[in-house]
Amino acid sequence: MSPRSGTSALAPRTVAQASAAHCSAARLHGRRSAGVLTIETQNINVPACGFYVAQRCDLGAINRFAYPDLPDETHLIWRLGLGV
Repeated sequence: MSPRSGTSALAPRTVAQASAAHCSAARLHGRRSAGVLTIETQNINVPACGFYVAQRCDLGAINRFAYPDLPDETHLIWRLGLGV
C-alpha cells in the first residue's frame, strides 16, 4: 500500500504480470511434484476471476452463504492442477 493514497504501490499491469509469473512458476514446480494450487476469492473480484479463467483454473467450489453479513458476496475456490 502506498502510505499517501492507501492504494497498492504496484500498477495493475505489474500486478497481473507478477500473478502470471507466479502461476507459471507454480506449473513448473508442479511438473516435479504433482499437486493442486488452491486459490480463494469472491465473486465481486471480477478481474481476479477473469485472470484465473485465463490461467485455465477450474472453479472447484461455490459457497453463497460464506459471508452472512455480506449477502451479495460469494466465496469461490479455484483450483489449478500442477501435475503434467
